[in-house]
Amino acid sequence: MILRSKPFVQAAKIEKTLEIKSYEEFKKSEHLIDLTWPEIALARGYKLKFNGKEYNSKSNTLSLRMPATTGQKFTVVALNEKGVEVSKESAPVGVDVRKILVVKTPQLRSPENNSKMVSMGSADEFVIFEWMPIKDATNYEIQFSSDADFKNIFFEKSVNENTMILDQVIEEKRVYWRVRAIVEKHKSDWSRARNFNL
Repeated sequence: MILRSKPFVQAAKIEKTLEIKSYEEFKKSEHLIDLTWPEIALARGYKLKFNGKEYNSKSNTLSLRMPATTGQKFTVVALNEKGVEVSKESAPVGVDVRKILVVKTPQLRSPENNSKMVSMGSADEFVIFEWMPIKDATNYEIQFSSDADFKNIFFEKSVNENTMILDQVIEEKRVYWRVRAIVEKHKSDWSRARNFNL
């Protein structure tokens, strides 16, 4: 089998964004990435060179563990049925890998939505807010607003547990609240807001 010796056409760059839901997986230094390149009709296999190592593949795709970083490159040559190179090496193909930790959004527990808070006139009254804990969360942010769009936030706080005690005087008659989880510097979406009446 004879193939034309000129390099086959490659994409200039492969860009991958990994959305990782597990913090344990996110902390790993390398992740499994699928690399693909144009198929050559007469090729019986391919040799891929990446980071100083060579890998053989029978198809035009190969899964490799690699760091989530930019500026990586690989090249490919076509092989015949005996594993002999029958094409020139392709032009280098850039590989940029980024990763995002997808933090689960907390679900609110209490108070129930549209709750009515009744004051007994005591100076030491308080309300306990609670939500479902998120695995590996380092802290939570909770916001209180007088409107459903949270354009008028009058109080917000960061807490380390999945509860917060609110013991300050609130002037608003209807209060909306929501929570988001934080794992290191990665934040979840805000929870669906609830409201209560005073």
